[in-house]
Amino acid sequence: MIRRNICLYIALLCVVAVVSSCSGSYSVYSTRVAADKEMTGGILYALPKTLVRVDIIVEKTDYDASPYAEYAEELLGIVLDDDEGAIHKITNVAITAINKPDPEAYYYIEPNGSDISVQLTRNGLLRSINTYIEQPTEPARPTEKVNKTGRINLTDILYEPATYDDEDDEDEYDEEESDTAMAKPRRSAPTATSATLHDKAKAAAKIIMDIRTKKREILYGEYESEYDSKTISEVYSRLEEQEQRYMQLFVGVKSTYKEVFYIEPDLSKVIVDDQTVELFRFAEDKGVVDSTVVDADIIYCNLRCENEMYVVNKFLKQKPKNYFKYSSKRRHASKGFRYRVPELVTVSLITPHFTYQHEVKVAQYGPVMELPHTDLEAMFDEQTGELIYFNTL
Repeated sequence: MIRRNICLYIALLCVVAVVSSCSGSYSVYSTRVAADKEMTGGILYALPKTLVRVDIIVEKTDYDASPYAEYAEELLGIVLDDDEGAIHKITNVAITAINKPDPEAYYYIEPNGSDISVQLTRNGLLRSINTYIEQPTEPARPTEKVNKTGRINLTDILYEPATYDDEDDEDEYDEEESDTAMAKPRRSAPTATSATLHDKAKAAAKIIMDIRTKKREILYGEYESEYDSKTISEVYSRLEEQEQRYMQLFVGVKSTYKEVFYIEPDLSKVIVDDQTVELFRFAEDKGVVDSTVVDADIIYCNLRCENEMYVVNKFLKQKPKNYFKYSSKRRHASKGFRYRVPELVTVSLITPHFTYQHEVKVAQYGPVMELPHTDLEAMFDEQTGELIYFNTL
């Protein structure tokens, strides 16, 4: 009886050993196979490679579209940078990191009969191992400072004809004697169609002042109305919009546009810890231009590592090329999952007038790490590729 129990116990241990062996029998191999090539029996994933994206928001002020620009200081007390042509200014900068699959760092997962579960991102990067992460929505782009004020229709500039009270604007007419001994009647004040450009500017400036007066009455509670607060707020918004439309006649028509640039961090620069590139050129009268415009300012972008992890990365890069290369002779050697620890990098946009800095994480600057070859749970940050959760089963 005792011998029988011992045999059953030994048999049970063998079953447990077989099950444990099967559950942890997966293997992960480095491979040069492209992601679009089918490999039956397993799945491919890639390590992340970071691109730095730089969004430039430029505001253009077109003074040629403002017929009353030369009267802005006289009638509104506004001193303009210029009163003709156009001026471009960089008003906003956004620097972000975008991860893509590294074509030099693909790995093949061979299940070998195990029940391992792997979740990948849309572009083939690791998201989770033996656990599930809800598919995230597309990340929102940085908020852009965009002027949405529409350009005013110059054919509908005034709501009513302009009238003038100044005595200087009135012309005297000489009376001519005629056979009927009757004098010519005096000419009335000019209408909006016959008014000079200066007269129209005065009329537009008066409308702006009237709008501002109404806005002050609303702000100070002097606006007499039976409307509720929500309606009054809507009236105030309409007045602001109307004021901006008329202001465009004096201070230039403003519009914005966006330019997007991408930088791929150069691994050869990791040794010296610094990388500077010419991103674009910029001229106040032309905006964003290319390198053929020699008189434009050169806008540089600098990438600088903040930590010392690139030393580890350099060490791994100096290993023989076949160190991680897939080989059928090594199928018996169990290998775990590889992932990257991104390096913190300061990205600086350098212009003649200001410098904008932002920190991003660059995957290829960091070392390649390996998870233990065992039953485990792991989750990775989809934006940076770094390990954010790990647990052995």
